[in-house]
Amino acid sequence: CICVGNPFSCCACFCLCPTWTTKELPITSTIKYESFEVTSDGQTAGSVQFQFRGNSPFQSGYTHDEEKPFFAAMEIAKDGITGLVSSAILVARSFGLGLPTPILAGLEVQNKSPSYDGEVSTDLTAEVDALMEALDDNNRVTKKCTVGKRNVNGYTLLAVGYDNAWARIGPIMVCGGKSSKRKDCTNKEKFVNAVKLAREGGSRPLFLFRFYMEDPEREIINRNT
Repeated sequence: CICVGNPFSCCACFCLCPTWTTKELPITSTIKYESFEVTSDGQTAGSVQFQFRGNSPFQSGYTHDEEKPFFAAMEIAKDGITGLVSSAILVARSFGLGLPTPILAGLEVQNKSPSYDGEVSTDLTAEVDALMEALDDNNRVTKKCTVGKRNVNGYTLLAVGYDNAWARIGPIMVCGGKSSKRKDCTNKEKFVNAVKLAREGGSRPLFLFRFYMEDPEREIINRNT
């Protein structure tokens, strides 16, 4: 503290106190994928996957179209017409072939990963329970698991939030139970506790998850997935 006197019999003291602020750095994944199974005569014959690469979340002189496949792969157990049709779909979804966009750019695929922001939400109890079973101790999803119509297999759960509001006016909750914004969730024990608190606050909470692909170069689909 610094004290300064003056001729009027007063003393002024100034205390210099350091302060700091914290800010959560954005974590943006640079990969997402779509895949579908190929069937022949009613049986699964293989699979096709399209991987997309996002632009760097930091300032960069190079950008590209994040919605065009960066990498495409297929695995077909049978040859002949099944392989030819799969190859045609793969090419027509990935390459423009002189057109502004690929012919099958609008192809709707059911099996999709989380988008680049990794955010997924669900209010289905069965999906949350299945996610709990699929997580290892470090919150990595170790087997097939669908949450909010997104396949999170291979992803790591980073944050969990929940919303027990019954009614809202804008951002203000009019009625409902306790809610929580997304918070860091670094292991399975924290996830289990978050789910418990959410269900204590309401009968059917809306869970808000954030996932992240730690190793985008790791093989995502193979004969065992």
